Amino acid sequence: MSGLPLQWTRPTFYITITNNVHISPAEEERINERLNRSQGFSSVEEAFQTVLDSSEGAGLGIVMLVLMLRKIGLDRKAFSIQGFNGATVARVSIPRHDLVVQHLSDLTGRIRKELQQIPQFPEHILTLQRLIEDPEVAFNRIEHTISMDPGLAAELLRMVNSAAFGIHRRVKTISEAISLMGLKGIRDLITAYGTVKIMVERYGEMEELWNHCYRVAVYASSIARRYSLRKIYEIVYSSSLLHDLGRVLVDFLSPEFFDKLRRFSTEKKIPPEEFECFAIGTHHAEVGALMAEGWEYPEAITETIRHHHTPDACPEEIHGSGPDGLSGKLSRRSGPGKSLRGPAVSGGYESILPAQYGFTAGTAAETQGGVRRAVKSAGLIIQHCQSALLRVD
Repeated sequence: MSGLPLQWTRPTFYITITNNVHISPAEEERINERLNRSQGFSSVEEAFQTVLDSSEGAGLGIVMLVLMLRKIGLDRKAFSIQGFNGATVARVSIPRHDLVVQHLSDLTGRIRKELQQIPQFPEHILTLQRLIEDPEVAFNRIEHTISMDPGLAAELLRMVNSAAFGIHRRVKTISEAISLMGLKGIRDLITAYGTVKIMVERYGEMEELWNHCYRVAVYASSIARRYSLRKIYEIVYSSSLLHDLGRVLVDFLSPEFFDKLRRFSTEKKIPPEEFECFAIGTHHAEVGALMAEGWEYPEAITETIRHHHTPDACPEEIHGSGPDGLSGKLSRRSGPGKSLRGPAVSGGYESILPAQYGFTAGTAAETQGGVRRAVKSAGLIIQHCQSALLRVD
């Protein structure tokens, strides 16, 4: 296949791809038939419901091409493919005056509408946030306000007594838990608690998704303490717990579509967030960050949510193999090739997840897969917590 020649002939812009194998008449007919059929779809969501089977993506790539052309105001005629001089030539012709972006899809519009309708935190959570930001506040007022919400009090004690927090004795009182966590830690815990409460009430339990988020929060906190990443102690738990905030919303709005999308992405080894961007104009990490901004999260947590699928957004000194990078720290602990960054994480999880987290050599394969995914997410979130704090500072 040749490069990607670009040509501007006023008033038309051409993108041409040439393959040195001549297309057969039967192949050309099949592609044109699928192009014509693809005009009937209004969204990727509709295509998934109609087209998808096991035959080469069932022409889904062609459907996506037609929809992409439509997004910039072009129809099927803008694309052509034909045999020429022993080669196959595919061309997109873009008239200059047609370079206009189409309105957001219906699903994107529903997401935008939902973002505008998400309720604010309960009044007692807002009161607690104001108290914590008040430098003159009496400590016992914070303690009293927390004690008025049994669920929040239980969550606070559960967190400080978890293995991830590293306390080797039982903490029984709210006042002691506040002292151990510090006001910034309490602030972030309150943010996470209020968010989960609203999301569960509005969108349902979504038990599997929240279990993954809690698992990531425990692992990330444990890893941060294991490697003495003190700067992120206060935000790593909340950032981890809330990292898939946007996924809760998009899955609620169209659960069958996003389930099919992720299964198809896994089969084809395509990052699902890339399909999300095409289908709805954004991906769940950005949706989550927009929700976080609406609730006025601390900036470091918001940025961690926004970038939790993009490890390359972190500076090399954070994710790299040098003396201060997380990969380097884990490698020294666990041996070569056991980085927390990317696919290599599957080699290092045994060394950092002891039996108190429910993982043993005999753990079922399905659970092991969940552990690997959670550790990979934890590693990325730790990197982004560090990166976000660098940007905020």
